[in-house]
Amino acid sequence: MERGIRRNLQVKVYILLLSHVKMIDNFIEKVQERLDFIYVLIILTLFLSNLILSSPLVQAQSRPDWAKKGVYLSYGWCLWEYCPVGEVDSRIEEIKRWAAETLFRFDLTEVDDEKGVFKFTHLPSRSSLNVYYYWENASWSWPVGFPIYFPSDKLKDAPLIEVTIYIKGKPTTYRAYKVAKGPVKDGMEYTYYFHETTHILLLAVYLSTVRPDPFTGKPSRDITVIQLVDTNTLEPIRKKVKGVSLLPQETNYSCWAASSLMILNYYGTYSDKPLTQIELARELGNEEYYSNGIRLHEILPFIGRWEGTLERLGKLDFDRDVSLTFDEVISDINLGRPIMAFIVSQTWGICFLKIPVTLHVVVIVGYIDRPGTAEDEVIIFDPWPPGKGTESIVKWTTFKEKLFTLINGIRTKPQVLEGTILTLQEPQHKIYLHVYDEKGRHVGFNYDKNQIEEEIPNSQYLDLNGTILIILPLNVTSFHCVVDAKYAVAPSENYALIITNIRNGTLTSEYRRSDVIKQGEKREFTVSVLPTEREIKVELVKVPWWQTSLYGIPVYLIITLMVISLLSIVGIKIIKRKVAR
Repeated sequence: MERGIRRNLQVKVYILLLSHVKMIDNFIEKVQERLDFIYVLIILTLFLSNLILSSPLVQAQSRPDWAKKGVYLSYGWCLWEYCPVGEVDSRIEEIKRWAAETLFRFDLTEVDDEKGVFKFTHLPSRSSLNVYYYWENASWSWPVGFPIYFPSDKLKDAPLIEVTIYIKGKPTTYRAYKVAKGPVKDGMEYTYYFHETTHILLLAVYLSTVRPDPFTGKPSRDITVIQLVDTNTLEPIRKKVKGVSLLPQETNYSCWAASSLMILNYYGTYSDKPLTQIELARELGNEEYYSNGIRLHEILPFIGRWEGTLERLGKLDFDRDVSLTFDEVISDINLGRPIMAFIVSQTWGICFLKIPVTLHVVVIVGYIDRPGTAEDEVIIFDPWPPGKGTESIVKWTTFKEKLFTLINGIRTKPQVLEGTILTLQEPQHKIYLHVYDEKGRHVGFNYDKNQIEEEIPNSQYLDLNGTILIILPLNVTSFHCVVDAKYAVAPSENYALIITNIRNGTLTSEYRRSDVIKQGEKREFTVSVLPTEREIKVELVKVPWWQTSLYGIPVYLIITLMVISLLSIVGIKIIKRKVAR
């Protein structure tokens, strides 16, 4: 009986196991069918991809010169930063840039000129990636391929603007074509094509939808910066500003004047009148700068007067730089902006104690970028020797060591002033310039508040170490100006007052006055700008004799003290007589 029961149980277990095995076999067959379908799909995808890659759609119409073996690609993807609405400046934070370069670094390993396709290898892992890029865009460019080159002729109708990109914390200005990509939710999306840059050959900056900042709640833009290509090619990149002419210095000490005229002639002057080197020294108020040079302790006041004079004469502006870098040289030269550089040609001292004895001024007009090496070079217009001048190519590291510590160079940029410009030059100790319009609004330095006041709308006050510039808008045609020697140190001070009127980039009228002012004295002038008559009328306001000063002391105060002294003497005599009686 027990044996029969056991046999029946065994049969049932066998039947159950057979049914489960059959279910598993059915499941495996279904999975195998799906895998076969997936394999077929993969094979079909690969076949279609290969067919697309070999199609004439990717035929390159033009191949960039830099596209060759050895090109270094730095592919920064999705670097996000919030900025207030209305700002176009984009910031690439150092840590984000580093992370992007670590993840996306490729080395060009294959170029197909016929198809316009090139392939890269991942640098950190040295693994070969089938990443394809194309010279030009194609309708199916992503994800099969990514356009890396955009012909500039397709951008001819797009506006060319300047965009500041912050890389490693330093701002660099690039010229870019702004192309509207189309409306997006709550905003408009734009693409900026930077095709003329050097370190960033093609940089796409997308300003996307306006949305609230997650931290402050204020409206802001999401900015995605995609840095596509660093042109670190094996071939050197050479660029030079066109239009700057080499001008030799006329004396052993007029390098500054020759370099200045190279810059002035390049940007143009308001008077369209060519200047000579000695005339430029006269504009600065001291011909000795032309014949005898500048003493070292005068360098900072001289540079202030120099900048103020060049801004008054030429259509340009300046930025002093105390730590000039090769990246800044590249940026300025790419924008067509030559740089005046101060170099130390002779030093005195021993070991590390070196004192600059002789300074020299040259103009940087170009560069030769040798990526991946320390062999970068700058192209120099040197006004030395007198009567000849030289164009030279100097290794950047060598040139950098010679730069003057206090001021490496003066970076230039175009600027056209409009309005009336008052210039006060004072070669000795401090005197001040003030302007008051008909409503009594003041432009100048307020001694009591220890601050600069620019109460006239659209006016500007600049103090450039020995030179003061006040710029008034065109609608201010009648005003008072005051030369104030209240805080002068010497008993008397020499000064020069120059008033110029500039309209539509042209000098229409000018007034000059050189005089001596005593310590504590004020000189007030009424000024009338007559644009139709191309004239500036200036009249000295006569001060009553009791309001003048003697050796820096107001006359009325001297008279008051004398009267008090006389009354005191008379009073003392009267008291003595009464006591004697």
